[in-house]
Amino acid sequence: MQYKDSRNDWGLLLHGLPRSIFLSLSNVRFIASNLHLGIDEATLTAGERVVLDSAHERSGGFRTELIFRNMENGNGAILSDSHTAYILGNPDNALWQQLTDIPHGSLFGRGKVIREFCYKEEYLLMQKDFAFCRSVTPLDAPILSEGLSIKSVETDRELHDFCSLKAAFFFEESGSPSDADALFQSMQKGFQGIKPVVMCQDQRVVGMVSSNLNSRQSAMINMLFIAKEERGKGYGSLLLRWYMAYLLQESSSLCLFYSPDNAPAVKIYEGLGFKKEEGWVLALKQ
Repeated sequence: MQYKDSRNDWGLLLHGLPRSIFLSLSNVRFIASNLHLGIDEATLTAGERVVLDSAHERSGGFRTELIFRNMENGNGAILSDSHTAYILGNPDNALWQQLTDIPHGSLFGRGKVIREFCYKEEYLLMQKDFAFCRSVTPLDAPILSEGLSIKSVETDRELHDFCSLKAAFFFEESGSPSDADALFQSMQKGFQGIKPVVMCQDQRVVGMVSSNLNSRQSAMINMLFIAKEERGKGYGSLLLRWYMAYLLQESSSLCLFYSPDNAPAVKIYEGLGFKKEEGWVLALKQ
């Protein structure tokens, strides 16, 4: 079956599992809106809709890969970009068992759902608050001081700088070291989908941010990170405001998730209009 899409070439391979789909780069083309994911959208929370919208448009982390399983009744689904498996709805045991065939380094979903599965698995659980900015109006990018710049990642050098900060971010989050070179290799194909951005002071990279889930409806801000030695200078607030204006050029609303015990970050988010609506859990494979 042939589908047309002007942006990328994609392959479509149907698995033998019931109503399961695996999508990856190939020479077959398709439009994501033609792909029926078989989920009862009325049962989803606002946060879960952000995931689904990004999958429908094959944007964010789903730009290069989408691995999908769902329940026959539409009450639950697992969507993975091979790095993170997003859990939607209320999966039954049969659906959870299929997770072993889905590549992922972490699980992300509503707290109650994730905890029911991960209590007996080798995962590190981290509480995350899912917040939305509902009263979004067009924003102007903030004025930056001399020597300070913010730009989208385009070159290999900029991508490697981004990955170096991403490795530091992962270490602070989990306490486990990450290899910046390995992250660079894994991100080289299709990294533009997550809209990575770096902040530099006098050509020195001091911060980063990205959007693993984005669509015309909503964009999720994630991995907002300022290098430890550069904190306390207002960079985090500046970078977030710049990125919000950047994302609103293509998305109509914004959301993000954060650790509730990160008081400085919570203060910044609330000051810019973000309010917690859902409690999620990020489960990292040990």
